[in-house]
Formats: sequence, C-alpha cells, structure tokens
Amino acid sequence: MAKQGSDPKKITLARISRTEAYAEKVRLMFARTVNDILALNKTMPELDEGVMFSFDGESIKKQKEVEALLRRLHSAVTMAIEQGIKLEWEQANQECDKLIASVFGKKVMESPEFSAWMGRNSAARDAFISRSENGLNLSDRVWKSVRQLRDEMEVAMTVSIGEGESASSMSRKVREYLNNPDDMFRRFRYKKGEKEIIDPETGEVIGTEIVWGKKWKKRIKDEATGKYKWIDYDRDDYKTGSGVYKSSARNAMRVARTETNIAYRRADNARWQDMDFVLGQRVQLSRNHPKKDICDKLAGDYPKDFVFDGWHPQCFCFCTPILMDEDEMAKVTEAFLKGEKYTPKGKPITDYPQNFKDWVTEHQGDIAAARERGTEPYFIRNNAQAVDEIINPSQKELSILEKAKLRHEARTPEQAEAIKNAWEERKHKHALIKKTAGNVLNVAQDYGEIDYSELQSAI
Repeated sequence: MAKQGSDPKKITLARISRTEAYAEKVRLMFARTVNDILALNKTMPELDEGVMFSFDGESIKKQKEVEALLRRLHSAVTMAIEQGIKLEWEQANQECDKLIASVFGKKVMESPEFSAWMGRNSAARDAFISRSENGLNLSDRVWKSVRQLRDEMEVAMTVSIGEGESASSMSRKVREYLNNPDDMFRRFRYKKGEKEIIDPETGEVIGTEIVWGKKWKKRIKDEATGKYKWIDYDRDDYKTGSGVYKSSARNAMRVARTETNIAYRRADNARWQDMDFVLGQRVQLSRNHPKKDICDKLAGDYPKDFVFDGWHPQCFCFCTPILMDEDEMAKVTEAFLKGEKYTPKGKPITDYPQNFKDWVTEHQGDIAAARERGTEPYFIRNNAQAVDEIINPSQKELSILEKAKLRHEARTPEQAEAIKNAWEERKHKHALIKKTAGNVLNVAQDYGEIDYSELQSAI
C-alpha cells in the first residue's frame, strides 16, 4: 500500500481536542443561562409542603424573561454546533488534500484532470446539517436539551428552596444539584407490610415476617425545626431514557461531540468515494480508548462505501484510507507529467471483515428489536443493505465450474466409480470407431473415383 503523508493518530488526537472544545463551549452557554435565570430571583421563593416549584407559577414578566433566556440558549447552541460541523467538514477536506499532495504532488491539486478528487461536497454537508434523526433535526435535538434544563431547574429549585435561607444560597445549591442531579434524591427502606410464614409440612401459619420496600425521597429543610428531612418523591418522574444524561448540559455537549465527529467522518467518506486510488478503509482504535468494548470487536478493513459514524455515541475510533500500491501511484504521477490520464488499477475491498459478520449474526435479534424501536446504532442504520445481506444472504447464480463442483461433492463413491467406468468405456469405444474409420479410409484411397474427403476430415 502507498505511504500516507500525515500521522492518522495525531490527526485523531487533534480532532478529539477540537471536539472537546466544541462541547466545552456548549457547557459554558448552559452555565451562563443558569446564572442568568437564577439572577432573576431577588428574593427566596416560597413553597407549600409537597409542592413543586414551577416557572409557570411566577409572574408573567418573569415567565417571559425565562423563556427569552431559554430561546437565546437554543439559538446560540444550535449555531455553535452548526459552526463546529462546518469547521470539521473543512478540516477533513484539508487532510484529504494533504493525502493527495503527499502521494501525487501539489501540482495534481491544481490540475483540472484531477478535479474530481478535490471536491468539497458542500451539498452533502448542508444535507447532513439539515437531516432528521428519529423525526428530530439538529434544532429539535438542541431544543430537547434546553427544555430539559427548564425541567431540571424546577426540580433543583424545589429541593434548594427547602434547604436554603436566602436567594444567593438557593442559587448556589441549584448549581450544585444541576452538576450532580442524583444528590437531590435518596432511596430509603421502609416497612411495606407483613407476610405469614407457612410450615411446609403442616401448612399451618407459624408466624409472620416483615416485607421491606424501598422508596425515593427528596431532601428539604424543616422550617419549624431548622433541620433537614426527607419527603416522599417519585424519582421516576425525573428519569431519562437509555443513553441520555440527567444533566441537560451533558446531553447538549453529547450532541455537539457526536455531530462534529460524524461531520468529519462523513466528509472523509464523501471524498474517498471519488478517489479511484482508495481501495477501502481501516477502522482503528484511538489512544483514548479506556477499556475493551464493541470498538475492539469491530475494528478492521471495510469497503470504502461503508459509512462509519462511530460504533457508539462519542466514539473516537478513526478511519484511514487503504491505498493502491506505490507502483500504481507512480504510473498516475508519470501520466500526469506527460499530460495524460491514467486510472490506477487495484483490487478494491468489497467484503466485510469476518468479525463484523460474526457480530451482526450474533446480534441479529437485538438489531431487529432496535429497528422496531427506531434506536439502532448509526453503523447499522447507515449500512442497512450490507447488514441485511449478512443476516439473509441472497442466493447468487453459480458458475458452470461451481455447479460441477457441487455435483461432484454430492456423489457417493459408488456413483463416482460408475461414472469413471462409463468414461473408460466411452474412451475405448471411441478409439475402436476411430481405428475402424481409419481402416476404411486406407481402403478408399485405393479407389480414385471415391470422394473420401469428408471421412478424412471427420477422422
């Protein structure tokens, strides 16, 4: 395979660093909005026992101020992620430019004959930004986190109002709880009831035992005593789905990481499709891989049309193009210097690695269930045809030789021996016929008036 100009591991580390910068920018936007909303409380709100705080219960003026701050956050985060996507798309294109320059020289990049290799695929980038996932576009996904911030602030303020003594102390507590949502709750064991103990031999009741249950409670301050206490609270009302954080900021940061990561990979993939010297792609582990997981199981060489967005959310595995050998690359360069066009030759990777096939086969039940829910991973959704072919291989038309091989393998020893004997018999019969025809020809040659040309041709 031909050499590549840049170190892919350094490129990946730089991409991870940029991704974290995008995520940190989003975190700061959320933190700033929390501070701005809390600053609207000049005095400590009052709540009745067991009542949840709600912004809807505040004055119309304050409600409008809160909504304006949330809308501002939504707009700023959406624009920041879109900007990150465009930056990563361009960064991937620049790395592709470096690859071409390192292999063929910089002059190729300016030649119209090789313009197909230099496209930026801006239409594909814009389509990526505006795409929908499970019915939600980028703006919708950001808004989901923004609405979550409002909900979690109401829960945090409910708990903090019960603990604080001033608006400033309440604000401090709210920020603490937003950073650690589980601190607002604790699970207690309580006596649920009693059940009878039955003697297994006599069937008689010989006593009772306590049945223990567990319930979630939230912590508040008892204004009468000044002490803290726990009141019943169904924490299931404050739950998230699988793969979703209880922190709205962390969810928005996850969107930023995922979108910018995928953008870089999609830009790479789009460019490689136009490069006939790219035979496939190699998916590798990053240095930031802390423990063995699906990334280890699925690393390998894939066809170049395999769409790799990551094996899981916030996946930092990286792809490198598998190139043709240096001799073919040299022919391309030589043709370019002569003002000619040469299409490099090489065997593209068309089959998927066995470890990927094994994983798909082993998890086909999980894949079907995830598809039913609409929660299948990106690499399953984006490569559905290949995955389906692995699960249910189509019957390809066999060649004549393949069919003959199957027939041969299906024969019994007796059948094979019978065919061999029949073949020997045909050979013997053919030789006898040919010998007889030769004798007839020898006799016919003594008679000049006989035309024996056809017999001679047949023999």
